[in-house]
Amino acid sequence: MAFLDASGSLDRFNNPVYFMCTHHPAGALPLGVWITSSQSQQVTEQCLEKLKHVLPAHAFGGRGPKKGPQIFMTDDDSGARGALHSVWKLSILILCIFHFLQAVWRWLLNSDNKIDKGDRQHFQSLVCAKSEKEFLLAVKTALFDDITNKYPNYREYLKKSLKRQQEWTLCHRKNLLTRGNNTDNYNESMINTFKSVILNRTRAYNLVELFKYISENFDMHFQRKLLALAFGRTQNFHLTARSFGSTVQLNAIKQNPSDPWKFTVPSRSDPNVTYDVDSKKGMCTCLLGCNGNPCAHQAAFALEYGITGINFIPQIPEERYRLAVFAKKLFSKPSRLNIQLNSF
Repeated sequence: MAFLDASGSLDRFNNPVYFMCTHHPAGALPLGVWITSSQSQQVTEQCLEKLKHVLPAHAFGGRGPKKGPQIFMTDDDSGARGALHSVWKLSILILCIFHFLQAVWRWLLNSDNKIDKGDRQHFQSLVCAKSEKEFLLAVKTALFDDITNKYPNYREYLKKSLKRQQEWTLCHRKNLLTRGNNTDNYNESMINTFKSVILNRTRAYNLVELFKYISENFDMHFQRKLLALAFGRTQNFHLTARSFGSTVQLNAIKQNPSDPWKFTVPSRSDPNVTYDVDSKKGMCTCLLGCNGNPCAHQAAFALEYGITGINFIPQIPEERYRLAVFAKKLFSKPSRLNIQLNSF
């Protein structure tokens, strides 16, 4: 799963900078950053085509640069979404529900639409429906209630949005490996890091200086972040398996004899209910972990068998070493890193 968003006002010429990142227990990790002169679909599509040529063959979890990520989450930017659909046709495009609801409220608060203050509705019941049956019931209520009948323009806005329901409804994401991400907070945090940590809340003087910040300072920031994670100096201990405070009976966990990566974990509340956990994919059949979100059942087998899943910060020395080697390939000063790896 990848996130894409653009930020402006980073240099005095206001060149848009696109940040493409993915999620990781360490936080957001960049997949690509590029500077453009426009946010149009044509320019963005050209940038993505150039990005495909520099990506390795094993990019995007082995899917390769031609297939692209399985899922892309963006805000409702028609230029960026059109470019993504054109370059990576097999990727599923979904919307950040925060920006979607923000756009709905902006429409309702617009005085030109003439929606009375007491009649302003929003899509939260539609967005947060837990099942398709509940979603259809909410749609029926929203389309034919008395308040909607007063505003034909609101009804048309609702009908237009329902044509894209696959992009913003949570009930249609149950079978997608979103890792529990329904907003693009990872990208927002990355842009905030670049503005606050790298630029120190100042603008780059020109395009050359902005490129230097991206290619050197920004790159070094994430390399050091990965090294801190590998050396056990991370601040994200709330994402370790033991921090979930699991009350699962560890001695009741059973390993699948035919597949060593699969486990049967009992429920915390009802010992007669069990869940199937796939440690390789980082998924569980419980309500929380069905789309790859970390849950107590995944944390339980990680504590019992010493296998750190992809949803948790690595604690096993072998996995931490592999993370350090990965950071070594990105580090621009190998002599300094070799000293750290030798001490590791």
